[in-house]
Amino acid sequence: RDSNSHKRTRALTHNTVVNTRSFANTWITMMSSSLSASQHVFVQHQQKSSSSLSSRKNSSSSLTTTTRRHSSKRGVITSSKVSSSQSDVITNNAVQIPTKPTGEPKVVYIFNSKTCDGGAELKDILGNKGALLAEMMKLGVPVPPGFTIPASMCETYESCRVEGTDAVEDIWEDVEFAISETEKELGKKFGGEGDAEPLLFSVRSGAAVSMPGMLETVLNIGLNKSVCEKIAAANGGANKRFAYDAYRRLLDMFGSVVFEMDRSQFEMELERVKEKKGVEKDTELSAEDLMEVCDAYEQVYLKVDPNRPFPSDPTMQLKLAIEAVFESWNKPRAKAYREIAGLSSLGGTAVNVQSMVFGNLGETSGTGVCFTRRPDTGEKIIFGEYLINAQGEDVVAGIRTPEPISTLFEKMPVVAQSLQDTLDKLEMHFKNMQDIEFTIDSGKLFILQTRNGKRNGVAAINVAVDMYEEGLITKAEAIEMVELDHLNQLIHPAFKETEEEYEDAKISTGLAASPGAAVGRVAFSSEDVLAMKKANPKEGVILCRVETSAEDVSGMHASNGFLTQNGGMTSHAAVVARGWGLPCVSGVATMRVDEAKKEAYFYSSESISPANLIATVKSGDWISLDGGEGFVINRKVEMNAAGEGVYEQHPKMAKFMSWVEEAKSLGVYANADTAAELKLAMYFGAQGIGLCRTEHMLLASAERVSISRSMILAKDDASRVEILDKKMGPMLKDDFQALFEQAGNLPVTIRLLDPPLHEFLPTELELKDEKFAADLAKKCSLESADALREMCEAKREKNPMMGLRGVRVGILEPKITIMQTKAIVNAIIDAYIATGVHPNGKIMVPLVSTTEEFENQRALIFQTIQEVFNARASEVSRADVLGPDNREIPIGMMCETPRACIVSGNLVEEGAAFMSFGSNDLSQLSFGFSRDDASSFLEKYKEFGIIETDPFNTIDVDGVGELIKMSVRGARAVNSKIPVSVCGEHGGDEKSIEFFHEAGLNVVSCSAFRVLGARLAAAKANIANPKSSTGGAGPR
Repeated sequence: RDSNSHKRTRALTHNTVVNTRSFANTWITMMSSSLSASQHVFVQHQQKSSSSLSSRKNSSSSLTTTTRRHSSKRGVITSSKVSSSQSDVITNNAVQIPTKPTGEPKVVYIFNSKTCDGGAELKDILGNKGALLAEMMKLGVPVPPGFTIPASMCETYESCRVEGTDAVEDIWEDVEFAISETEKELGKKFGGEGDAEPLLFSVRSGAAVSMPGMLETVLNIGLNKSVCEKIAAANGGANKRFAYDAYRRLLDMFGSVVFEMDRSQFEMELERVKEKKGVEKDTELSAEDLMEVCDAYEQVYLKVDPNRPFPSDPTMQLKLAIEAVFESWNKPRAKAYREIAGLSSLGGTAVNVQSMVFGNLGETSGTGVCFTRRPDTGEKIIFGEYLINAQGEDVVAGIRTPEPISTLFEKMPVVAQSLQDTLDKLEMHFKNMQDIEFTIDSGKLFILQTRNGKRNGVAAINVAVDMYEEGLITKAEAIEMVELDHLNQLIHPAFKETEEEYEDAKISTGLAASPGAAVGRVAFSSEDVLAMKKANPKEGVILCRVETSAEDVSGMHASNGFLTQNGGMTSHAAVVARGWGLPCVSGVATMRVDEAKKEAYFYSSESISPANLIATVKSGDWISLDGGEGFVINRKVEMNAAGEGVYEQHPKMAKFMSWVEEAKSLGVYANADTAAELKLAMYFGAQGIGLCRTEHMLLASAERVSISRSMILAKDDASRVEILDKKMGPMLKDDFQALFEQAGNLPVTIRLLDPPLHEFLPTELELKDEKFAADLAKKCSLESADALREMCEAKREKNPMMGLRGVRVGILEPKITIMQTKAIVNAIIDAYIATGVHPNGKIMVPLVSTTEEFENQRALIFQTIQEVFNARASEVSRADVLGPDNREIPIGMMCETPRACIVSGNLVEEGAAFMSFGSNDLSQLSFGFSRDDASSFLEKYKEFGIIETDPFNTIDVDGVGELIKMSVRGARAVNSKIPVSVCGEHGGDEKSIEFFHEAGLNVVSCSAFRVLGARLAAAKANIANPKSSTGGAGPR
């Protein structure tokens, strides 16, 4: 759901459920809201009276008032039996939503051999697990029957819990009906009443997108001592050990998950009994031994809280387990996972209640997990592990060593063949590599879950290509199968060691600001980086700073990665790192850097105190960074090689990317400032440069910074012009020429100087250094160091990001615009002379707000272009350089202010040949956030639900997006064919690219290392919303 529907639904939940208790009305709205926008579902329903639920009869309750509450945290319900007839369905063009006889959407979805309410098309309602359990049941796959409570109930539950009411109570009669249907299907009885075999349940989570290991599960619901004895008496007492093994597992899991007890208390009792009996393994304990363990476990409950024993009532167990799964949705680890995985818009988890099958019934039983293909290589072979005589938790617990799935064909050939046939059926049906959980119950196979298997980048490409060539999927489906992170894994350096292997050395986690991995010695200044590199060129160096600035560029360029105490995802360090393809971990809240002492201190929490200090890292110490996860590791971690050789290392990559190119309509350019960056971007498929930042060229070395400062702080115009003409101009011309020669006839868009002035000015700390100040004063032709300090103070701004920058510099200092234009045009001419290829240069005026600003600079640039061509007419003609159509060098504008978006049509009328959105500044100016400082509160904003995503990472569709769409409409009303692009950080973000595609832009531009991902995102956007090709070179 989108953010607005999420907020509307939450408001409705509070107002309707809590205030009027009209749960039915709210549930219908929740069900409608939970459907994805792509399904275009419009549910028609009849609102029921608000009193319809409050008038329920509370007869035949299985819970008495004296046993009603076992936890002050969780409410308990009364239950009553109701009859139900065959349900109808709400139909529409995309899905069928099962309804109750009243016409309301179902609140419990049954899946068994006779009734199957759900299916894969209801994933947004039933969660991935619940939808696919129903789908498998329809396919005839052996699935234990049960029922699913939809994901929308999760948010309703939370809202009601906060208000002190009980949402689960309102649906319990539907739950009881589903239980009775499961009992009929299996001939068993939940609670073990009568002569029937006892029915036990598992209670599992299931969001619309899989969140492995993040949410809760409880197994063996329905056991107590009397049920254990009934199970034990079956088969002449042969099942006694099994019964008490299952019961001790329930006691352990229920206590730790539902009552949030410390699991170690149960483990201590188990170890005590094992030591007493003289055994090492759980499997060596007898039935009587396990009975003793169960008694001890029950006592653990009473030791923790004498008023909260283990609830022996099966109905109570089930109800509390359902609540525990709902509550796990908002636990810190689940919230953190959703934030990392970009799943903030998910509304909640469904709850799947499924009849238990048992892998711990003896040597003909077992449990395992497997993939239909290898998740590390994509090879078409069953890959997985299993255990004989075990439950599912044993496979992942590491208590016993699982066996490779291949040995199952030797031990249980019939079961193994059934598994193989089932895997083939599931992969064929779902058209994707599957990740399966299975149980073998007394020689019979059951599938407990299937989902699209997680895989690494190598496997993702290989599986996509192989499945297409096998005829299983289309090219479009192959493209949808691969994620942007898969491509990132292939092109960035990565650790060879697994996270488990270096877990003990992790000392902090910050923002994963730029993907990739780095290992190196720590340096706390740019100078130290250069010194370390000079002393040991082959050793890696990681620059660690409070925050980086333009002064650090030379040291940053020599570094293998950056680590900063402050800064967000668009901080200086983060942007530079992504541009250079270097890993960066920024905003490390549990780190404090002392640059004077050249030490970094790491603490166990954000509460900084000596008691919480866990590590001190000094200059020269080895650390490792994982920029994709934000990890800081206090040792060297072994690395894998990665980078430019992606096509050579992965033969199927070129074929896959050719499909991507066919599928996309957006052009994908690169933000590049050097020929080396452009070469890499072109290797990854960039179609040109969408943004060349002139200031980055001027900040590329200490010498260039010094020249730039001398120009800014020059004592008079004559001195400034001399520096511009004799130093900066020739230097930039050479840089531009290198870009044009590398680009050939691909477009190269050069943005004129745009940086805030403070990025060039010396810092106050530098100015305190007498030698530094005296040397710089001399270069600026100033009389003294004090004169330099006065000049710096006069030019220092209180809000540099909104001060003298962009177009304003060119208006106040026309000679700077003239210098840059001359450098560009001379570079175009010299590149043509050197290569014979017609360069495709474009000049972009930054930070324009008014038509008068743009016209001022456009006229000056146009005049300078003519003057340069006239001056060099004796060497080469304009037509030779620019091509037979004698085209103009396009002059466009960078749309970075809200005002520019509003008056875009006027700007085009004034002659703007193209426009490009600088989405970083546009977001900053629209929100009134400083992108350098916003990280201090944006995380809290996300935590409080004020925003869902960082607007500097993913475009704000409702605000900034509307400005962009307004601007495109205004520009195209004047010139229907004007090329429109975006060149901010959003140009490499998948969700933002989807928006830019829909908004009708022609091009997205991003850093070189994001080009592959941007191409993939553009292809996915066009598959979802086809448009004719709009990419390409733009005006020529």
